[in-house]
Amino acid sequence: MGPLTGPVMACAPRRMWWKPWKWQVTIWHWRDDIEVKPGQFKYKAEPTETIKNLSLEGAIGIMKLCDVEHKDFTEG
Repeated sequence: MGPLTGPVMACAPRRMWWKPWKWQVTIWHWRDDIEVKPGQFKYKAEPTETIKNLSLEGAIGIMKLCDVEHKDFTEG
């Protein structure tokens, strides 16, 4: 999940089911074109693009470029 102040809400990685294993990453951007009504959640997101045919390292790189943090990306 990305920060509330950034343009990307989250990235959804998915392994494609054939060998050699390839990955795809769907990027979810925050939407700012919504009207907020009382009692409604302020933030919404929608999938905007999918990047396919990536290696595992490439998928992690795309998510890091989108400023998405995850415990698997850090050492220690």
